Amino acid sequence: MTPAQIKTVSDLARQGFQFVLEAKGIVRMTRGIDKRVILADGSMKRGHHKFGPKEARA
Repeated sequence: MTPAQIKTVSDLARQGFQFVLEAKGIVRMTRGIDKRVILADGSMKRGHHKFGPKEARA
């Protein structure tokens, strides 16, 4: 994780978000149905995490 990502992740964790995944320069976090993707520069976008066989078939 970059220093900018670490700061954003810690800010979101204080707001109740949970760490999901770190891969290919991004970090995924979620809180209920609110999903976020944190980019290498520390900015974030709304995310759409798909996991599991049920979602893969859709």
